Amino acid sequence: MNDDTSNVILQERVSRLEEQVRKVEDLKRAVEERELRFLTLFHNAGDAIFIHEPEGRFIEVNEAACRRLGYSREELLTKSPKDIDTPEYADQLSERVRSMLLTGRASFETAHVTRNGKIIPVELSATVIDYEGRPAVLSIARDISRRKRAEAKMQETKTRLAKLAKEKTAELQKANDRLKTELGERKKREEELEISERKYRLLAENISDVIWTADLNLRFTYVTPSILQRLGYTPEEFLKLRVEDIVHPSFHKALLDAFEQRKELERLGKGDDHARSWEIQCMAKDGSTVWVESATKALRDSSGRFQGVLGINRDIGERKRTEEQVKSSLKEKEVLLKEVHHRIKNNLQVISSLLNLQASKIHDDQTVHALRDCQGRIKAMALAHQSLYGSDDLQSVDFVSYLSDLARTVFHSYETRGGAAKLHINAPKKFKLPMDRAVPVGIVVNELLSNALKYAFPDQREGVVRLEILPQVDDELLVVCSDNGVGLPEGYDWRKTGTLGFQLVVGLIEGQLDGSVKLLQQGETRFELRIKTEARPS
Repeated sequence: MNDDTSNVILQERVSRLEEQVRKVEDLKRAVEERELRFLTLFHNAGDAIFIHEPEGRFIEVNEAACRRLGYSREELLTKSPKDIDTPEYADQLSERVRSMLLTGRASFETAHVTRNGKIIPVELSATVIDYEGRPAVLSIARDISRRKRAEAKMQETKTRLAKLAKEKTAELQKANDRLKTELGERKKREEELEISERKYRLLAENISDVIWTADLNLRFTYVTPSILQRLGYTPEEFLKLRVEDIVHPSFHKALLDAFEQRKELERLGKGDDHARSWEIQCMAKDGSTVWVESATKALRDSSGRFQGVLGINRDIGERKRTEEQVKSSLKEKEVLLKEVHHRIKNNLQVISSLLNLQASKIHDDQTVHALRDCQGRIKAMALAHQSLYGSDDLQSVDFVSYLSDLARTVFHSYETRGGAAKLHINAPKKFKLPMDRAVPVGIVVNELLSNALKYAFPDQREGVVRLEILPQVDDELLVVCSDNGVGLPEGYDWRKTGTLGFQLVVGLIEGQLDGSVKLLQQGETRFELRIKTEARPS
């Protein structure tokens, strides 16, 4: 064999060896991944998991076991299954382990004792495994406290019913002789009852509503055939369910709390037979949801004892869809109405700007003042529409905010012309007024404030203009505009003046709003506007 042949053979052996090394490494990684998955499942399981020697100490425990028993992992690894079992179960442990080693697995009920002495019943599933080359037992312990309580409660119910049956049997035996003389009448009553029951069943089985009963555990005990049409269950399938199985999870807490409250009231002797109505969503067999109106009342036995619930479910899906359509339609109309107010406000602002532009081109003072007055009235209307545009209530405006903004706007326009008067506002924090009443009052307040600023303080005389918004009794509102200026001329009859401003004051307040305007001059000029907050019926 020459050197070239030897090199080829050597290279082939090296390649095979490298391939075997890669396979070993891949196998090692796979084992590590499986171990990681096992540890993740082990420590994140909801049940307590133990690994222990067949009759010795714990080798490994998960976090759920530590939480349940109240020990740290290190503390549990110093203990054995006998240390955490109650004495009666600890005595049976050796026999169970021997049996398990023969069969490879076992399932049984036991009870664990926590660090603070609490006893927890558990269902334990154990399997013999190979753990790091030695036999060990993998045990999964599930807390069955709730089930045990339910079983105890059920047994208590059975015992009570058995006792009741025994008592009733004794009573019936004693009354047997007496009842013989009443057989004829009873037979007649039974026939009448049978006829009545047939009528009831005929009605119940042909009605579109679903009639049902449930016991004290909220397990259904009767349902009409209409359940198939409403939720897709046959009556036989439905009677295997509980109330929470068919009610949407979002309604579970409210219904269960109400039922527990009902049971507590019955226990205290405060129960009643009033019907209660619920609007809830039920889960159909195909997973869809159905809106129903469920009317429920107490179900009692012949002696009046509370035995469960009687209910009638009516499909209200169409009504709910209609309500949603109405809500959507109202929302769209609100958006459109807000846009209308927004556009009206913009248009009024455009008109105001045009008047301002026109006034700047005119040199006749009387014409300019008329345009300025008209501009102020337009701003009063625009401010109301602006208030509605920014509000959730499209019928009424925040009257305090509206008048306050209006007054400040009027004062600002006169301050730019050299006015020295100050504005004082006295008003509640908030007061709503319908739009059709707020705008006329706003125009009038604009007139009164403008007049005060133009005529009450000549030669830049200092003074105070007051605006007061004072809600009264009987849905009446008092708005006061006053100033401490020079006052009106003596003998001046403001009602008969030919000025447009005072004509608007009288026409809007007394004519349109059916209110009253009063002028007082006792040290100050005071206009009192009284209106109803709602329109009087015509």
